[in-house]
Amino acid sequence: MPRLSRQMSEWLRAERSIEKAQPSVGTSYGWGGGPVFSDAFRFRRAPTLPALAEAYKSLIFTCVRLNSDAVSRVPLRLYRISPTRGDRATRCDATSVSKGVRLRLKSLAHTAKAMAGAGEVEEITGDFPLLRLIQNVNPAMDQSQLINYTVMSMDVVGTGFWWPTEFHLGCPREFWPLPPHLVAPALETGGLVPSGYDFGSTRYRPDDLLIFKHLSMKNPYGLGMSPTQAAIEYARLEDTFVSIQDDLLSNGPRPSVIVSHKDSKGSFGAAERKRLEEDMERKGRGGRSGAAFVVDGAVAVTPVSWAPADLGAVAISKYDLERTCGCFGVPVSMVTNESSNMAVAREGLEQHARNAVDPRCKTIASTLTRWTHALDKDGKRNWHKLFWAFDNCVPEDKLAEADLHAKYIAMGLPLNVALTEAGYDAVDDGDTSFIPTSLQPLSSAAGARAHPEPKPDWRDEDADFDQGGNENRSRSPRRRKKPGRTRKPPG
Repeated sequence: MPRLSRQMSEWLRAERSIEKAQPSVGTSYGWGGGPVFSDAFRFRRAPTLPALAEAYKSLIFTCVRLNSDAVSRVPLRLYRISPTRGDRATRCDATSVSKGVRLRLKSLAHTAKAMAGAGEVEEITGDFPLLRLIQNVNPAMDQSQLINYTVMSMDVVGTGFWWPTEFHLGCPREFWPLPPHLVAPALETGGLVPSGYDFGSTRYRPDDLLIFKHLSMKNPYGLGMSPTQAAIEYARLEDTFVSIQDDLLSNGPRPSVIVSHKDSKGSFGAAERKRLEEDMERKGRGGRSGAAFVVDGAVAVTPVSWAPADLGAVAISKYDLERTCGCFGVPVSMVTNESSNMAVAREGLEQHARNAVDPRCKTIASTLTRWTHALDKDGKRNWHKLFWAFDNCVPEDKLAEADLHAKYIAMGLPLNVALTEAGYDAVDDGDTSFIPTSLQPLSSAAGARAHPEPKPDWRDEDADFDQGGNENRSRSPRRRKKPGRTRKPPG
């Protein structure tokens, strides 16, 4: 804990000693991994990392909170994937996963290779060191707050840092997220890969930290480029628009009336002008609009009428909102109520989950998986079989899937094809193909043709009468002779 206290003091010292300097020499990119200039005229330099943290307000705050809260609500799970069938976890509790979970793990980039030859797939549910670590992060934070702060760091500054501390038997006991705007990469070799990360007076090696980031196009190995930096010009326009509106509504530089001397050749003295101004300010404020106001002397009062708010400024503000939300992957329908209905709201939630929440979940899970494998380089703990993954956050269209599976069966495919794709287990006799027209099993149809049913003999006496004993003329090809009557021989 002494080292942790020293780190806390360095955080405060670094926060107080922030200088508005330009990017370090040799970085070849601006602050935050983005362009050197933020405007097209190359007048304004890219915002510094502390300036990006200061932009966490207004619309930026709304978009960041929507993403961070959504990611922190998705459950994070630890899986064990083994290529050998029957290789089960023995040192902790684990449960087998369903068919749907297997299909989802096969679709993830960081688990697809292990799932290609997987014999056993289990979810670790018992008392496991890594699960304790991610659930009990540190005395000041829990898992939800850690994930939330990580997404905030990625969306505002571009990079998030976790500092694992107090290693015991090769596994840390705590995670401490570092303020990302106070961490700078050290590029001593002149290359693009940082040799370390400076935080105050402490330098961390790259393998001492867990680094989560949005990749930068200029340097994928350094700091990431955040959506806030991509939308910084729109955020500045929005702040300027809000500040101007606040200035206008506060009635600072826009007076309501102008009081002048009635005689064009006359003028007030300094004392008289001050007295008249104070009287009007005192009696005209505080909801006393329309009250009588009596002054000494001849004055002329001219009301000032201002034009309504410029509609062009409102359109610019709406344009800024759309561009900013687009940088964060947040649908506009989630921050406005214009033309909103149930269908638009559901479509917005699906777009947000697919374009914003799911990519951030995959980034965090893949980074955690790579770090977990690095903890057991010699392979003594078999941690190379462990993989982190979030649950599926994209809502599934059950009706569309059911219709697709019904089409599979109508095409003549076996029943188990639809069941396994839907995530259910196969059933007995489910590998038999169907005839598309009648949905009859192919084996039954083939057997029916090989052994046709015998046709009824319409000349049979029982076939010519129904159950009531009446003659069935429709089924009898010829009329039955009445009993007792005989035909006489010819001649």
